[in-house]
Amino acid sequence: MTFSEPSSEPSKKPSPPANFDKTGGDKILAAKPSELILIALEDIRKVERSKIYKMDMGTWHTFRHEYDDTDEGNKEPKKICYVCEGGAVMAMTLKMNFDEELGPDDIHNGEEVKKIRSRIEALDNARCGNMRAYLKPFGIPKDHPIWKDMEDTLDEATSKWTHSWWTNQQLPTYALDPKEFKRVQRKFAARLQQFGL
Repeated sequence: MTFSEPSSEPSKKPSPPANFDKTGGDKILAAKPSELILIALEDIRKVERSKIYKMDMGTWHTFRHEYDDTDEGNKEPKKICYVCEGGAVMAMTLKMNFDEELGPDDIHNGEEVKKIRSRIEALDNARCGNMRAYLKPFGIPKDHPIWKDMEDTLDEATSKWTHSWWTNQQLPTYALDPKEFKRVQRKFAARLQQFGL
């Protein structure tokens, strides 16, 4: 057995994942907040119909080899990529590499990259119902009526809180009820559309 001498050259960093699809990036940049949620819902639908992608709200974009224990004749692993709401957009709209573990930080190439990253990250806030944080990367002016609509207000006469429409929404998880999860996301998009967003 022979061993090679350690290299005196500095170790190279692994190459970054492939660039995102420019057309998909432009689509995300042009999207209003309601439109981005609808893009994500369309991409979730594509993932649900795919044989190589599966939804998992606990990961951005994670590639795995999986063996099917029920198919004894086939010992080849299936290649599956698990994605969350933002990961579905990374996979379907941005067309990022299928067989890599990726997150928003892996979106690169182009002058508007920071905005694209922040909008993909914002989808995680929409998934959790944190709509104030979701809207932040869209640069909505502080005097826009949407902010007032999101406020919980205290009735001075009764000392009772009146919760905004936004905080009254039941937030189902995708894992427990995908249909209801998508219905609530569509409600968020429809409400944003009422405000021209």
